[in-house]
Amino acid sequence: MRWKLIFPWIWATFMLVLVGLPGYRFPSIPLPLPGLDKLVHAALFGIWAVLLARANFSRLAVALLVVLYSGATELAQAFLFIQRSADPLDHVANCLGGWIGLWLAIKATKDKPVDRGVRNDTQKNNS
Repeated sequence: MRWKLIFPWIWATFMLVLVGLPGYRFPSIPLPLPGLDKLVHAALFGIWAVLLARANFSRLAVALLVVLYSGATELAQAFLFIQRSADPLDHVANCLGGWIGLWLAIKATKDKPVDRGVRNDTQKNNS
């Protein structure tokens, strides 16, 4: 199996573990900047969106996956995980971070050929 297809799901699992950890697992330190945790949320989902885009998911699929997975993690925090609570602003930060990651992935690959794993005619004739 191709690593490009595996990495996004490893990252998604990593994010799920992070958001599922009980609150007492995190050190109680005052954050130097208010809203720093929102930046962390955005970065996590931005990285995931880049990984999905590099795995050749369509732009629409990446955007939808970000929204759906973000919503699912927030609902899991509300109803499944111990000592966790949902925050609608976390969902907003997740989505914005994911969409920014998608935009950056699009900009980084603009004007580059898309590798869909399809061999062209000259490669077929040489094998």
